[in-house]
Amino acid sequence: MRIQNRLWLGALAFAFIFTSNALVAHAQYFPTFGTSYGSYVVGPGSSPQGVAVTTAPGSTQATQLVAAFNMGNIITLTSQDGVSWGTGGTIFASEHCDATAHANHCSPAIATYHGNPYVALWNTDNNLEVWRGQLVGGGNNAFTWSQVYNQNPGYGGMSSSPQMVVFADQLFIIYGVNSLQANNGQIIHNALQETVLDANGNWNTTNAGLGAQTFAAPTQVGLSEKNGTLYMVTQQNNSQRHLYYWSSPDGYNWSGAEYSSLYVDSGLSMVTYNNNLVFATKQNNSQDHLFLFSSPNGSTWYASQQSPLVHTETTPSMTLWNGGIELLYIDHSGNGLFYSTFAPF
Repeated sequence: MRIQNRLWLGALAFAFIFTSNALVAHAQYFPTFGTSYGSYVVGPGSSPQGVAVTTAPGSTQATQLVAAFNMGNIITLTSQDGVSWGTGGTIFASEHCDATAHANHCSPAIATYHGNPYVALWNTDNNLEVWRGQLVGGGNNAFTWSQVYNQNPGYGGMSSSPQMVVFADQLFIIYGVNSLQANNGQIIHNALQETVLDANGNWNTTNAGLGAQTFAAPTQVGLSEKNGTLYMVTQQNNSQRHLYYWSSPDGYNWSGAEYSSLYVDSGLSMVTYNNNLVFATKQNNSQDHLFLFSSPNGSTWYASQQSPLVHTETTPSMTLWNGGIELLYIDHSGNGLFYSTFAPF
């Protein structure tokens, strides 16, 4: 279906880092996004409460965009041009929403693994629920969806929406849990945990690497591989909302640090592009501007406001597509639209 409305939102190209004394200009790579196109979710009449996007095979072209929206149930849409969106099938699951300040809507997670799109969510039973899409075919780019995993991760259930990434031929799902007991006996609240699907179809859940970390994310993390290392970015789990960054050589053993000069105010979505880590998030104030962060090494970060006209309601989502980055977000105006925009190489 063609989009219902279009809205042009220009990109403002400036970058900066925060220091204790001044706002310092710095040359750093950021993608330049073009026109933003507004679309309604096909079928439902209500506004989407969260969005996630990935690339997956289509029956009429090698790769298409697949987006998942929280609309009570999870509604999926597909696109072959990033502008026009058609139905991709419904996932009959009820999603729980993050109950943290400034991030009171919830987004599913979506990724493509071994040729199939997977959607993960924090359901209303506090369980991790995962669905797999199978392409309908026959000229139809929609998917049929089947549940492949549903389990309470223990420790009082989940405490944040999940995020997914493919790394070392495994599908990693990282999310918060309410509390757990670390190896030293310490009770840690809002810790991070991992559920992993391997190439043989086996599921495994562990908190051995992340469970002892004390500054877990209250919302979705951002995940991306760069040069054989898995990177993660999170929002600090307190009122300061500092940026935390993490790295892992294998997806199980992690080291992290605080970036106390930068702040985020929602979940995060990250990709690796032009040998830089790039993630999107919401500005840490009531303006809700869409911000991009970029790093050449996973430890030094720079921020760029996408546009003074772009205000995002909840966690934005990015995926590599068509030689560039496709970005989807929901505007905080409550107009019922989601927006899609593309940054070429």
